[in-house]
Amino acid sequence: MIMLLPVIITVGGRVLRPVMDRLFGAEGVIAVETMARSPRRTAATVGAIMIGLTFAISNASLIQSLKMAIDDSLDKALAADIVITSSEQLSSRSNHFSEATAAAIASLDGVEAVDRIRVTTTKMNDREVALLAHDMGEFFRISPDLLDSGDPVRARELTSRGEGVVISNNLAFRSNLKLGDALTIRSPKGDVVLPIVGMLDYYRSEHGTIFLERSLYQRYWDDPDVDYIFIDLKPGVDRQAFKAQAAAAVAGTRQAFIYTHEEYKQFAGGVIDRFFLLMYMQTMIAIIVAAIGLVNTMLISVAERKREIGIFRAIGGLRRQVVKMVLLEAVAISLVGFAAGAVTSLLNTYFLINTAAKVVAGFRLPFHFSFWLLGFAVPAVIAMAMISAWLPARNAARLEVADAIGYE
Repeated sequence: MIMLLPVIITVGGRVLRPVMDRLFGAEGVIAVETMARSPRRTAATVGAIMIGLTFAISNASLIQSLKMAIDDSLDKALAADIVITSSEQLSSRSNHFSEATAAAIASLDGVEAVDRIRVTTTKMNDREVALLAHDMGEFFRISPDLLDSGDPVRARELTSRGEGVVISNNLAFRSNLKLGDALTIRSPKGDVVLPIVGMLDYYRSEHGTIFLERSLYQRYWDDPDVDYIFIDLKPGVDRQAFKAQAAAAVAGTRQAFIYTHEEYKQFAGGVIDRFFLLMYMQTMIAIIVAAIGLVNTMLISVAERKREIGIFRAIGGLRRQVVKMVLLEAVAISLVGFAAGAVTSLLNTYFLINTAAKVVAGFRLPFHFSFWLLGFAVPAVIAMAMISAWLPARNAARLEVADAIGYE
């Protein structure tokens, strides 16, 4: 797209010329002709606008696609009514619930099913893979739509007996694994070899996630701690009332963070936003650079056309017409940059979601393109062009005719 910028500017000029003629008359035509006549000069500015829009829209699309994927994953793999965690982070190496605390919560009135989870990691192919030890029978009971592939009835029976494991799809993709393959898991007491009986989309780790029976984990790791407690409530039990009941049960023993299913999804979305905060800042910088580039281009345009502007004034052109021409030239440049940015952002979004996400983490994401942001960008780009070109336009209007057409 960068290589094609001079061609894009020329074609953009041909498309805009009749539109600007109809809307703004001679000033619009002159503005478009000035832009198209100097593609090399305007290419850098068009390119800056294109890159800024591409960065903003494709990154917003990637983030939204990831949020949609995680929301869908949480609905399937974390369908519990109540989620209780030992840390404000997604996982903690130091803050855990004891078995006694987990048992006290599980014994509360209104509880129908309880899944106690330990979150840790293990090494696999020199990569740190997430290891989640669940009460697998309860896990499948709370989240019946858990699996994307594999027989859920058979997977529940085998995993609850410690005779099989479930893995994330990205682990299968990155390690070339399939259903029925034997998976070797390193433990302090030696390797644990179990068949893969189910797979699902799960986004905790870019290297992959393994789900196994908690009793098996305790046997090989000698670790009784609990990080998460998933709870399904009996029909008719008020979730907010149960949250208060659970908070009272753990008071004075261990800090607990208690969420309903919907609240936990909001928490996960906030984690994603904080993770991508730097990317949001980079997007703002890219847009500012594009605006500065537009100011610079218009100043150069006015300087190079000093005599042309002087002649225009000498034959009766008004100052306001000069201002109008410079502003419309900036608008024409910004519109061409917007069109190039729209195409590039669509291509880049496809690349990020369908290629980069798989290469980097093996993630399979739904394709989502931020058309709403693209629509918002149209008036925003035009407004940026008008603001950026105001100073050069004012300077052009202030040129004295004699100075502008004088011969050195």
